[in-house]
Amino acid sequence: MSLNRLSIPKLDSNTAWYMIGVSSFVVGSGLTYNIQNGVETYSVDNVENIQRAIENYMFDTGNFLSISDKNKVNIGDVFLNRKNIGGWNGPYYGYNSTQRHRISIDLGGFSDDFSALRYRKESWGIGPLRCSLKDCYIYLHTKAERGSEKAEKLENLYSQFEKNIDKHAGTHDGKVRKVIDFDHVHFYYQVMPEYNTINS
Repeated sequence: MSLNRLSIPKLDSNTAWYMIGVSSFVVGSGLTYNIQNGVETYSVDNVENIQRAIENYMFDTGNFLSISDKNKVNIGDVFLNRKNIGGWNGPYYGYNSTQRHRISIDLGGFSDDFSALRYRKESWGIGPLRCSLKDCYIYLHTKAERGSEKAEKLENLYSQFEKNIDKHAGTHDGKVRKVIDFDHVHFYYQVMPEYNTINS
């Protein structure tokens, strides 16, 4: 029984370089996708850690996060113990806090001061709805002037989160929300229910 050797065609130099180029493109594209996907996963995981930080704060101190007025939650207390609250064992989250109701967060290359505001979970329509007795959640919020570089980054952040978290629920529904007014693009991320007394 005779075995025939497989015939392998010879490649000229141009064909060989072409195949190397295609292979590099395929590998490079896959690597770029994996890196981008890794950044998106990191961003989503990072912002979702805020709920665990608040829960740890409440466990250690025995207190809910206080409110500075009817709408602002003192989220900065998870980073800095300005009021010498007993049992505090932070920082729990973030890398800075310029005001008591604000916290600095890095979301996969987008770094900004986020405020914590109290709004309803139900669909907002054209804008945020103030809390009711039965519906009140903490939202992280930041904004940027329309047309600015920051606004473009914020739009990209919203698209990334909306795709990965809400699976395209829409701008005024779900955990991730966007509102555009005359001057600004607003980004909101729903963290968790607000447990303080509702007095709005």
